[in-house]
Amino acid sequence: MMASNIASKIDARHRDIKDTKSSLSQDSEPPRQQLSRAICQSHACQFGHPVSGKLTCELVSLAEPLPVTIFKKFVRYERKQSVVAAEDYCTLISSNIYTLSFCHAVLQIFQRCLFLRNLDAPSGDEQKLSTAGQANPLAHRSDTHSSKSLHVNDERRQVQSSREICRLREKCLLPISVVTYFKASVSQYTGMRITRRLREQTRCYTGLWCYHSDNYSIPPSCYRVEYIQLALEHSPLNLGQGFPDFAAPEYVTKGLAEVTTGDNVLLNQYTRGFGHPRLVNALSRLYSKLIGRQIDPLSEVIVTSGAYQALFNTIMGHTSPGDEVIIIEPFFDCYYPMVKAAGGVPRLIPLRPKKTSGSISSGDWVLDKDELTGLFNAKTKAIILNTPHNPLGKVFTRQELEVIADLCKKWNVLCIADEVYEWLVYKPYKHIRIATLPDMWDRTVTIGSAGKTFSVTGWKIGWAYGPAHLLKNLQTVHQNCVYTCSTPLQEAVARGFELEFQRLGKPECYFESLPQELLSKRDFMAKFLSEVGMVPTIPEGGYFMIADWTSLAGRVRLEEETDKNKDYRFTKWMTKNVKLQGIPPSAFYGSEHANLGENYVRYCFIKKDENLQKAAEILQKWKASSS
Repeated sequence: MMASNIASKIDARHRDIKDTKSSLSQDSEPPRQQLSRAICQSHACQFGHPVSGKLTCELVSLAEPLPVTIFKKFVRYERKQSVVAAEDYCTLISSNIYTLSFCHAVLQIFQRCLFLRNLDAPSGDEQKLSTAGQANPLAHRSDTHSSKSLHVNDERRQVQSSREICRLREKCLLPISVVTYFKASVSQYTGMRITRRLREQTRCYTGLWCYHSDNYSIPPSCYRVEYIQLALEHSPLNLGQGFPDFAAPEYVTKGLAEVTTGDNVLLNQYTRGFGHPRLVNALSRLYSKLIGRQIDPLSEVIVTSGAYQALFNTIMGHTSPGDEVIIIEPFFDCYYPMVKAAGGVPRLIPLRPKKTSGSISSGDWVLDKDELTGLFNAKTKAIILNTPHNPLGKVFTRQELEVIADLCKKWNVLCIADEVYEWLVYKPYKHIRIATLPDMWDRTVTIGSAGKTFSVTGWKIGWAYGPAHLLKNLQTVHQNCVYTCSTPLQEAVARGFELEFQRLGKPECYFESLPQELLSKRDFMAKFLSEVGMVPTIPEGGYFMIADWTSLAGRVRLEEETDKNKDYRFTKWMTKNVKLQGIPPSAFYGSEHANLGENYVRYCFIKKDENLQKAAEILQKWKASSS
């Protein structure tokens, strides 16, 4: 009986859509008015609610994003409200394009939203309003709503008990531009999470490229909020988050104070959108020397709101729906969702350790050459290369970079080089910029960070450099997203670079002294982790260290935590009970290879010596008490 009721509902809704479309195409009214009338008819037909007010519906061209207010109103309307103000439901961004075919497309999307989200609405004779009810909608609300509520609830329970229909309801079509361009608005108006995962495939629906939104979120983006909240609740010694807890160079912070309070008041106003002139010139001067070619500061350098936005600009500017982007696991957690948001298809390949016992270096984590080669094909748009690597600290060798470069050239693939830890390399290892390899400049966008370079992560100043024809796409995204970055921060960073350029290669250069300072911290962390029974991977660069904790499993009550992955359970239990916080590395993997990170924990060692000493004492005390 329930199945037949559902089938009849579906058939009825399809007939409504077909009849409305037919009447729309035969009508002589202008397309905009036809769409307005058709939406009114569709709404009244499907829900029986009277429509009050004059309906205004201004359309948007296919090239423009559809507003999300329509989805708030149509998808999440209140069933108890029997009077619907149509102008609140159907206001779209104005445009000069009002084609009949576009009206059809928009109308079908609206009706599809209604159809999928409201299969449990009352239908047929049960929906019809009395003449008195139509004349006096407020009276209808009080007189009829309660009498029908019991039957409506029965219908709702029947529909919700059908797994197939519940799954169908979740597949409400949303235009791609709503997800990618108005992500914040989607969150504000519809309640959808900004980190909504999208299915890999796209489908062309009534002339519009659309995604099916899924009812699950992107796992790698979740751990940050969760672990920050854990830290606030349990007050552990936090070695999870990657930022220094000691002061940045004094000339950098004093420089910012001088900029903001100096005589040049314009340094507190807007600056050039693609980068403050003084900073792009400083970056051009530095990287021209390091790359071995002259870099144009105006067309081959862009300043962004942190390296994070440089990644966003690059991925969004170069990825089209269906493009494949190769991501090396473990990966910085934003790579995957950014590729998905752009409509791309992430192709994941893990670094695997050659050994799991004894002294292990981040260089022991390697790619399988044949596996990597097999990922490249005609659909491959880009590969994201992070060296020095987070979280492993691996510094890719010239030989490894040449393998990647040769594949990029063979398949005409863009290389997105995330090199934010470029100065944090420990001797005898050396950072090689892939853009310096033969014929790689023209296909590489390289990304850097002032936060990592000068230990000022809160300033959120980053940059990208590369050939003008590639940077153009980054500029297009940037000018329609952030437009410009903080002027005083850029000025202070520029002054810092100008000073360090004069010291380049000398012991007093901060780029030389910082890795020397971190080397002793790295070695001390490796020592105290080994002493409690963990097996650390010694990083060649960066300021993170992963360690295998499985020998301590007998001391940890993992059953007290409910997470699927063991490393989540381990790190949460340690945060709550031992008061030492690390990060679960499986957050940096896709679901297929998450098991490769489950046996590890990630700690950050760019911390004060006294805090690292405290971490050692916490672990030693815990080991003694649990033995």
